[in-house]
Amino acid sequence: MENMTNSLDYYKGQIVLIKTTIGELIYCKVNHKVHASSDSYNVKALKEEGGLFYDKVININQVQRICVLPLDLQKGIELTVNNKPTFNFKESAKLTSIISFGEIGDKI
Repeated sequence: MENMTNSLDYYKGQIVLIKTTIGELIYCKVNHKVHASSDSYNVKALKEEGGLFYDKVININQVQRICVLPLDLQKGIELTVNNKPTFNFKESAKLTSIISFGEIGDKI
C-alpha cells in the first residue's frame, strides 16, 4: 500500500483498495470529484457479498491508504462484475441429468 496524497484524481478510472481512517477496506473504481472545489469523490464500490458495484461518496480525509491493483486484476474484477452469471445453482437439482440431441443410431 502506498501513502495517500491529497487527491484521488490520479486514480480515476482505476479499481483500487482503499483503507479508511476507521479501518474499513473498500474495493472501488474512482470516478470523479463531487464538485470541482470538493474533497469528496464519487466512486463505484464493490459489494463483498454480491459482487456488484454501488455508488458511494468518499471524502479524501477518510482515506488512510490506497493500494493500486494490478491492471490484469482490475480487468478481471470488471469482467466478473459486468458478466455476473444469472444461473441459480439452488435450482440445479430440478434440472434433468439426461440430455438428448435427437435420434441415436447409424443414420448419417
